Amino acid sequence: MMFNQIVKHRWEWENWLREVNCDSYDHYDYVVANCEPGEQPELFVAAKDDGILLYPYIRRPIAHRHDDLVTAYGYGGPFREGNFTNEDVKEARRLFLQRPENQATVTETIRYHPCRIDPDLMRAFGPAVPIRQTVHVPAG
Repeated sequence: MMFNQIVKHRWEWENWLREVNCDSYDHYDYVVANCEPGEQPELFVAAKDDGILLYPYIRRPIAHRHDDLVTAYGYGGPFREGNFTNEDVKEARRLFLQRPENQATVTETIRYHPCRIDPDLMRAFGPAVPIRQTVHVPAG
């Protein structure tokens, strides 16, 4: 059985992040800093005994009847840890799309983190469309 929920409160969001190896782009304060007035930071959590999938994003209202989802500027997108199989990813995506909160969602834009490229996860959440290269400068 897979537990799933959408988290909207900072303290609960940060408690989930304590369970995983995450990036600064995944934290509540970063996502909320990228919200415009009226937009809501959210964290989708799908968890089972030995694995977890987390997906931080922003819900943006459209004309008071619909909304769209977008990851915060920078690198984000869903990620998994532990024994969260490809079948688990498919099930998590199905559960996410069926949630009542998402019934009025018309678009979703994910900026995938270049250091967490997961082709199997992208098959469930949507493929990446390259728009530019990421530049890395080695420390030294």
